[in-house]
Amino acid sequence: NSCFVIAAAQCGEHQDGRATYGHSLIISPWGEILAEAGETPCNLYGTISLTEPERVRYKVPAWQHQPQFRLTFC
Repeated sequence: NSCFVIAAAQCGEHQDGRATYGHSLIISPWGEILAEAGETPCNLYGTISLTEPERVRYKVPAWQHQPQFRLTFC
């Protein structure tokens, strides 16, 4: 299967002194980074195609390569 990955990540320094890295991402089904935030707070915007995962599945027909599977009951 294929999908877009939208990964939200905290950034900045927190009250307890803990620092977080940020770099939220939007990634296409092909692994291409479509949008990336930096290390400072911001809004991340990107455009995704709801039909793209289906196109990827068609171009990478992994399910067609599976051997037939059968169960035999006695």
